[in-house]
Amino acid sequence: MFKKIKQFFKDRNKIQFKILKYFTVFSLIIITVLWLFQIVNLRSFYRYMTIKNINITADTIEENIDNPFYD
Repeated sequence: MFKKIKQFFKDRNKIQFKILKYFTVFSLIIITVLWLFQIVNLRSFYRYMTIKNINITADTIEENIDNPFYD
């Protein structure tokens, strides 16, 4: 089994090795882009959603402030 693995990595001109190499690079690029997207946009997205929820709650309170059902 190890002989096959060694042979696979020795022969770097094979199409299998090239496909593995490009797939690995592609996967690393995708993971890096997703990680950066999370780091850069997570704070602004959280802030936007929190402000939106507060505004919805404030509107609901404003609409029902004089409602006798809630006394």
